[in-house]
Amino acid sequence: MVDEQVVEAQLSAGPDGGGGSPLARRRRGLAAILVIAVLAAAAGFVAGQFVTSPAEVAARTKPPPPSIITVPVEERVVADTMVTRGRVGAVSTTSVVPTRQPPGVVEALITRAPHRAGSRLDPGDVVVEVSGQPVFFLPGRIPAYRDLRPGARGPDVRQLQEALRRAGSRVTDRAGQFGASTSAAVRRLFVSQGYPDPGRGGMPMWNVVYVDTQSATVVVAKAVVGEPAENAEVQLASGDLVVFVDVAPAMTGVLDTGVAVELTAEMIDRTATGRVGEVTAGEGGGTATIAPDAVLGPAWAGQDVRVEIGASAAEARSWRCRSPRSR
Repeated sequence: MVDEQVVEAQLSAGPDGGGGSPLARRRRGLAAILVIAVLAAAAGFVAGQFVTSPAEVAARTKPPPPSIITVPVEERVVADTMVTRGRVGAVSTTSVVPTRQPPGVVEALITRAPHRAGSRLDPGDVVVEVSGQPVFFLPGRIPAYRDLRPGARGPDVRQLQEALRRAGSRVTDRAGQFGASTSAAVRRLFVSQGYPDPGRGGMPMWNVVYVDTQSATVVVAKAVVGEPAENAEVQLASGDLVVFVDVAPAMTGVLDTGVAVELTAEMIDRTATGRVGEVTAGEGGGTATIAPDAVLGPAWAGQDVRVEIGASAAEARSWRCRSPRSR
């Protein structure tokens, strides 16, 4: 019995007994070429790691670009500013819409609203009309608390007489006594504004609102014709206009009196400067009052403005830097 392994080896050896078939020789040749190519590529890669061109050497050795360690250093004061919004108003305001309706009127309605916020009123001007009846602005400190009729006496009568004079009427009655000339002056006031004589020569208390100023500014004018008078909001300001700014709790202790402020009213395209006045603190924050450097005109009344508050001297920090060393 012939050994199977011997026969297989003889068949594989081919007819020449040791060179193998041509296919086998070609395979061995290709394998050798592949091994040589891989070795050559590896040798080239390794050599490339140690050989650099002159351009690469120059790129690697050139100085780094300028950075923060070589920039010039300035010495100056750095001061933060706070930008917020504020509203223009007055320290003292008076509501001019009566709380009670005229006699014989079923419902008190706004029937005329002649003024907008920012309007300037002179003594005797009609602020608003309720159910066809006027509400006059007159200068005075004592609020109207009773109807004044012929024969009445008191400081409120004296105030009415002086206000009627400022409105252009002549009053010759003794001060504080409601007489014939006072009654005539009241009638002239109504007629001059296009209204009938109120009757009995007197001044009903709800026909007048007193404000402690010689000329008032309308700072709030939310009165719509046809709406109930109780829903209206009309306010007159006494004194110069200021700006009120709501302040967060953390800022109430930072703002100092006298800090410079810049004001910008975008809606009317005007700017102004001022100073921080009184700062009041509350549970949910506080309010800062900005006093303008110059009197704000009537157009500013009721405006929502941009407020830029500079840092106080206590908050400004002076950063004094020395030139750092370069590496």
